[in-house]
Amino acid sequence: MGDTLKVQKGEEVTLTVRFKSPEVNNYQTLFGTDTDTTNEVVVDHIDLISGEVTGKISAKQREILEYIKSEILSRGYPPAVREICEAVNLKSTSSVHSHL
Repeated sequence: MGDTLKVQKGEEVTLTVRFKSPEVNNYQTLFGTDTDTTNEVVVDHIDLISGEVTGKISAKQREILEYIKSEILSRGYPPAVREICEAVNLKSTSSVHSHL
């Protein structure tokens, strides 16, 4: 896990993916939706990620995320980029875009 696979263009590669399904689903509804769900575990796809994968989000990214979630819950739609600037004390919209 977390290794880099290096291959040449046109080279054939076989990947074996092994995983263990959890006993229960950890599904949580987002933004107060009333989506119907069960704890039945069903694997319907596996994502293979290509390219650079970064670590955890920064404190400022977390602050922006929490603000966006709270605005969706209270107003029913996300804030504008300029509103995010004001709420998290950023001076430019490009700063918000870089954190998103």
